[in-house]
Amino acid sequence: MEQDARIALLNEYSSSKRSWAIVALTTLVAIFSLFQNRSSFKDTWFFYLVFGFTITQTLYSALRYVHYGQSIPSVVKSAAKNEEDCKRVDGTTYPYLYRLELGVYEDYRKKLPTKITYYLHGFWVWLVFSVIFTAIFYALLPIFF
Repeated sequence: MEQDARIALLNEYSSSKRSWAIVALTTLVAIFSLFQNRSSFKDTWFFYLVFGFTITQTLYSALRYVHYGQSIPSVVKSAAKNEEDCKRVDGTTYPYLYRLELGVYEDYRKKLPTKITYYLHGFWVWLVFSVIFTAIFYALLPIFF
């Protein structure tokens, strides 16, 4: 049972890592396409906005890639949380896979990159990240172009 849970988590994290790598590469292609076609934008502010948003998504997907990359070694070496520590409200315990994932979270949150990237999941976090960094890139891009 333990080995099956670890295999399931490894498959999940590997798949997520691969997905974020594809997103990062796709946004890089979009950046090169935007850069080549910047003269076709009638308004330069719109180009800066789209270009900044695309750079932001590349940064976000790279950070998520690092997050899943750092979590894979932790799946192999970390222990599952104790049943006593993982009780539901009704007194039953969580499944082993969930307790193992909690143990993995505890282990890899000790590393420096994942102290930052652990909190970068969820729609609202993505939205706030995107707005803040797009605004930063929107302000800085006219300096370079």
